[in-house]
Amino acid sequence: MALLIIGIVVFLGIHLLPTFGGLRERLIEMLGANGYRAAFSVLSILGFVLLVYGFAKAPIIPIWTPQLGCGTWRCC
Repeated sequence: MALLIIGIVVFLGIHLLPTFGGLRERLIEMLGANGYRAAFSVLSILGFVLLVYGFAKAPIIPIWTPQLGCGTWRCC
């Protein structure tokens, strides 16, 4: 479950980065346009991989279970 949460935070966090006005421009100045794009891409892919892997490993918690009896395929 922790990997799923970390994946969500990384993926959404990196995609919210352009909304912070000065931070994006400073990173482009430091890394260059291609360096920024490369870092953005790598972190996005890493976040997505963590998200998918964390989802696959997360425990299944049943919220609702169907009742057996009438209304199901085993009815009468």
